[in-house]
Amino acid sequence: MYPETTEHVMYLNFNETAIKELPQSIGHLSRLVALNLRDCKQLGNLPESICLLKSIVIVDVSGCSNVTKFPSIPGNTRYLYLSGTAVEEFPSSVGHLSRISSLDLSNSGRLKNLPSIGSEWKQLC
Repeated sequence: MYPETTEHVMYLNFNETAIKELPQSIGHLSRLVALNLRDCKQLGNLPESICLLKSIVIVDVSGCSNVTKFPSIPGNTRYLYLSGTAVEEFPSSVGHLSRISSLDLSNSGRLKNLPSIGSEWKQLC
């Protein structure tokens, strides 16, 4: 667990740490733009409160091999890095990420399906 922090934080970088979980209160970080958790091998699933991060642009959980479930995230997310995770499926809300410009799912061997791809995603192809 990480220490409680001010709601004015814009960037959280926990890359390559031994963090095991994020508290539900992370959803109160209304100004958070980037959540970097790359290669946090002990990190479990992310809390559902991630969906409350209205300013979030970057979510990087690549290399977090214990992450098996991915919660809904706000539609303004532009960069989503999930390579090397154990995620098996996404919530249907992922199909509504109209601003996504980079989605990395490489080395995600357990991934079974993606939600329906809306017209917003088709424009990226």
